[in-house]
Amino acid sequence: MKLEINQQILSDNATTDMIIQSINDLPSDDEAIIIVYEADDIFLQAGGIPKSGLMMSYINAITGDDLQSKNHNLAPQTVERVFKHFVEGNSKW
Repeated sequence: MKLEINQQILSDNATTDMIIQSINDLPSDDEAIIIVYEADDIFLQAGGIPKSGLMMSYINAITGDDLQSKNHNLAPQTVERVFKHFVEGNSKW
């Protein structure tokens, strides 16, 4: 999985640990966008200010899925769990 934070590719082969560490390293008061790509047109992303809360969305251009979290104030720890499940292929995300 490819990991991108604030329009910068951090890894083309990101591990779960790398993704969690990257989320933990985000400045709490600055806006951030974190994207994990399964493929160029299939990805999960979170954005916002970690201290205030993040919003998540899933895009699958192949199937036309475009899902957004109803909660726009997700804690970074919640985002970590969802990304972890996504990367591991666990449908519980």
